[in-house]
Amino acid sequence: MAPIPRYNHTGIALVAIGASGGLLAMLAVALRLWARRIQKMSLDASDYTCIAALFVALILLGSTVNTVVQGLGLPIQDVTPKQISELAKGMLVGIYTWTTSNTLVRVSMILLYLRVFPSRRFKILCYAFLGINVAYLFANWIGAALICRPFAYNWDQSIAGGHCGDRQRFYIWTGLQNLVQDVVLIAMPMPLLWNLRLPLSKKISLTFVFAMGSGICVITLIRVIDTTKADLQDVTHDYASVGILSVLEPLLGIVNCSLPLLRPIIPRVAELVGPRKTLSNQSKGSYTYGLSIGSRRTRARTLDVYPLDTVATLYENLETQGDGAKPVSDSDSLKELVTGEGVPKRIVVRTDWDVDYDTAR
Repeated sequence: MAPIPRYNHTGIALVAIGASGGLLAMLAVALRLWARRIQKMSLDASDYTCIAALFVALILLGSTVNTVVQGLGLPIQDVTPKQISELAKGMLVGIYTWTTSNTLVRVSMILLYLRVFPSRRFKILCYAFLGINVAYLFANWIGAALICRPFAYNWDQSIAGGHCGDRQRFYIWTGLQNLVQDVVLIAMPMPLLWNLRLPLSKKISLTFVFAMGSGICVITLIRVIDTTKADLQDVTHDYASVGILSVLEPLLGIVNCSLPLLRPIIPRVAELVGPRKTLSNQSKGSYTYGLSIGSRRTRARTLDVYPLDTVATLYENLETQGDGAKPVSDSDSLKELVTGEGVPKRIVVRTDWDVDYDTAR
């Protein structure tokens, strides 16, 4: 593989940004798997589709790096015909891998919704949206295969009698579809979250968790705008920014769909990085405490009293209309999620993060 010219600053930036995004996505998936292990839960379909999305996104990253080697980021007059042909092959691979990885990220998130929210109506909506995503994927695969006839004309335009359709319009259309589906994905759970009988602060917190994909929507929108401005006659130069954004979309999407599941690792990380103290003379063995909390520097074990899975239990206690949900009751999970009851009485955590051992004996 030929080295990237030093004066191709755009191409070098693309490689650096893409590599950073790839490392971040791999870290997010690794932490996701660690969280599952901490919870002693087997992997489910949402995990496997997230892993598959990472695999395809890394192929997209490798293909995009190869297009930089072939001249992406440079004016087309500085690129040889052979390089343009290889770059066209890389762009074709990019269409398939970009569409597939983004679809797998959305499918992973939809499957997570199905596990967290038990509403029958919402599940029907999820399955319908899942079908739309799969149809979108196959439609784009077919469109990419048929946009140029014969197929080899995508990268070899010296073939007699070959022709291509309006490729730029096709790229814009796929980007717009992707943007609309991302927006729908983020909006889907919001009515359910805001109907929960929770304090406003916790509603906002859960909304933030499920709306972190808004940043991906901004990236997708910028990508669509850049595609409309790009000129295929100077594809190596004008499509460089599109290449950067195309790599970032699925990689950051993988991070986004993993973040809601990472809460179980927070206490473990706190124990690893914080000071430790082993308390003896306990009837059930010793406990390891970490994290200096508050002004008193009192050491306390961090407890996860708001696990994500309790949203499903809590939603069963919603007062909704026409969906057969039960009235709100003082179930143990509701008390634990809303009031924090269920936390051992030995430690009282105040809102200012001071810790008193006022009930210890």
